[in-house]
Amino acid sequence: MTPEATETEKPAAGRQAAETDWATALLGNDGRLVHAARLAAIGEIAAGIAHEMNQPLAAIQMIVTSMLADIERGTLPTERARQWLDTVNEQIGRISWIIGHLRSFSRGEGAEPPAAVALGEIVENTLGLLGAQLRSHGIVVELDLEAPLPEVRGSARRLEQVLVNLLSNARDALDTLPNDAPKAVRIRAYAPPGQDPVVIEVADTGPGMSTEVRERLFEPFFTTKGAAQGTGLGLSIVRTIVDECGGHVAVESKPGVGATFRIELPAATPAHAQSGKEPIP
Repeated sequence: MTPEATETEKPAAGRQAAETDWATALLGNDGRLVHAARLAAIGEIAAGIAHEMNQPLAAIQMIVTSMLADIERGTLPTERARQWLDTVNEQIGRISWIIGHLRSFSRGEGAEPPAAVALGEIVENTLGLLGAQLRSHGIVVELDLEAPLPEVRGSARRLEQVLVNLLSNARDALDTLPNDAPKAVRIRAYAPPGQDPVVIEVADTGPGMSTEVRERLFEPFFTTKGAAQGTGLGLSIVRTIVDECGGHVAVESKPGVGATFRIELPAATPAHAQSGKEPIP
């Protein structure tokens, strides 16, 4: 006869089963819940995106105003006009990138088979959406990306959502610090020598968390934020997406020392193939 679970084991087993069911729900139904969370993230960063677009628009307006004034006076040399128009074209390209990437990030899940993904591009695209907002909150972003970095296998859009969720969480944690406290987020990506997993870490200098909070952090609907600030699904979705990619996510944190999220993702090409060595039999 199989022994009955102890009272301590029962809640843990039930929680694990519930989390497994939620992982299925998050990825099922064409990923609608994941997509809904992505749209919610866009709502949260909308002000930062507007600021990011306002800068090139202001530059274009200033150039056009100056060109019109010079044309009116008849003092617009061809070379200066060409330089200004080149600048306008660059700024328009910047706006087009923001709009195009926002559309790509927000579109429905659909069928997106796993592919080789460059983590450096994922980081760059994510900061293109969130960078202005982080800066407006007084947060310094530090990058430490190993080069060259092996590609990983997964969905670019979903991995980008992982970073958006982690950076949004870091922002919220840093916002609880006093105004004069140093606020920083460090994104590090590297591949341990001779190993397949590619590692990306997101660390903040926030207030950290207790052991009790850390142990429940990836549970669906668990949140330490107010009802108006979060649904408690963000980190659950992070773990679901990372698991879907065949990876692993963990967090290290103590009260007063910030938090570090560490994600391991399988390389698109095994380490022995990248190094040109034969696998050990």
